[in-house]
Amino acid sequence: MSSAASSSASKSGEVSAQVAPRVFDWKSAFSLAFAFISPIVALYGIFFLVFLAAGPASIWAFAIVLVAQIFVAAVFGQLASKWPFAGGVYAWTKRLLGATTGWFAGWAYMWTLMIAIGSAAYIAMLFVPVVLGIEPFDPLSQVLWASVFVLVGTLLNLLGTKVLKAVAIVAVIIEVIGSIGLGTYLLLFKQTQPVSVIFETFGSGYGEGPWIWSGLLAAVAFVGWAFVGFESAGDIAEEVKDPERAVPKAMILSILIVGSVVLFSALAVILAMPNIEAAVTGESADPVADTIIHHLGAEVVVPLFGMFVLAFMATFVTAQAAASRVIWGFAKDNMLPGSAALSKLSTKSKIPANAIVVTAVVPILVILTSLWGAGYSTLVLFAIAGFYISFAFPVLGLVKSQYDGTWKPGVFNLGKWSKPVTLVAAIWLLFELVNISWPRDTSAPWYVQYGVIIIVAVITLVGALIYSSRKDVIKSSNS
Repeated sequence: MSSAASSSASKSGEVSAQVAPRVFDWKSAFSLAFAFISPIVALYGIFFLVFLAAGPASIWAFAIVLVAQIFVAAVFGQLASKWPFAGGVYAWTKRLLGATTGWFAGWAYMWTLMIAIGSAAYIAMLFVPVVLGIEPFDPLSQVLWASVFVLVGTLLNLLGTKVLKAVAIVAVIIEVIGSIGLGTYLLLFKQTQPVSVIFETFGSGYGEGPWIWSGLLAAVAFVGWAFVGFESAGDIAEEVKDPERAVPKAMILSILIVGSVVLFSALAVILAMPNIEAAVTGESADPVADTIIHHLGAEVVVPLFGMFVLAFMATFVTAQAAASRVIWGFAKDNMLPGSAALSKLSTKSKIPANAIVVTAVVPILVILTSLWGAGYSTLVLFAIAGFYISFAFPVLGLVKSQYDGTWKPGVFNLGKWSKPVTLVAAIWLLFELVNISWPRDTSAPWYVQYGVIIIVAVITLVGALIYSSRKDVIKSSNS
């Protein structure tokens, strides 16, 4: 066990001395992060919204967010190298800004992950009926099948880390075929639009005002959902060999490679579109699928959507693994009600089985809110903003530490570039948080327009109540 892990194991606030075995190397940590971000889910899950906002020029939104998130990943790499502890965001914030701030950072991140994996299961059910050759699910059936999806993914996680690694490897193979292979074919043999089209908006936009302030910024907000998950390599740091070096490499490579694949695939789809006007106006409800069907025929729909379902399952399983490690890291420090149970590792496979179960129950509850429409949509909006709220805590903490002169880097560091990179990452996260939360759809009910702010307030209030019940324990926790 590394000295960092030994330090973690000796903290006085812990309720368990159990130590997870180091079963992952940097390649498997990379695969897990890669599967979490998922080029297929990242592109196809939001392409319709992004294209409505900015048309073909939306490709630049993908580029902007990718570059900005690489800055964030570089900052997280430094933090993970110095503190390779389970829970990532929580562990780093606690050591930079204290136990109380760390608790709220972890609380926000924990809920963000559980809402996100619930929404991934629900969205995956949009593709299942096509794969099975049946009529689309009614709302109740979609909820029931999404819950089954959660249970299957949870079972895969409960089977242990060998299965988790296998899921990640299969996910990488699927992504290579579904993103790189298909994108290459479309770009080389089915290009129907000139490259200059990526500088055109085709009259798209979001709200009043010129494109640069409406369409592009809205597209950037939507793309913000696509390039998260790279930090999951840090969530499992205590199970990674040589984490001080392996985790930063896994995080940075995962966002860099996935982002490049998404950019490539998005460009291929845009240039292969047979009817851009139909996509911009919303006449084409699924521009990606319609483009592929136009060039390859309707017979590709079933295998294509089957690939989508597998990609969503891989995202669910890897994201659930990350969420369970956040809860486990919390519980080891006695930060949550039921910490004694949540901090336990299973006897045989040495995984946080109880924490994994929690990350199945809560997403199913999230899925149930879809029966009330606006409540589910609002939760999904929070999941997008929640990543940026969670990320901002440790990044702002590092800015403070660097400018106070108290920061001492670990094995991986950016040298003289550390301060400017961290400052850029902090500015980006704050900007994107405001951009995501901004009430653009003025025709929607007020609680939808301000949904992100409302859910942030509710989760903060619930967190404050739980925090107050454990305040003495949390404040006495040593960093």
